[in-house]
Amino acid sequence: MVTMMENKTNVDSEMRLCPYLKKPPTDQCYCVKLDSGSVNGMLYYCGRNFHECEIYKSCSCTRDLK
Repeated sequence: MVTMMENKTNVDSEMRLCPYLKKPPTDQCYCVKLDSGSVNGMLYYCGRNFHECEIYKSCSCTRDLK
């Protein structure tokens, strides 16, 4: 039987979010300039697909996160 804590850990590991959500490196990040034109990008790139984000890939700080 899976406990609540084990289940939460499994969900957290599957739901990897962009590490820049807490402290965006640039004002161009989707999560900073959140408006009607960037909501789709924020939902897509700031979620599991942040490795595909051109902003994420081009930021010099990304090297420190790997």
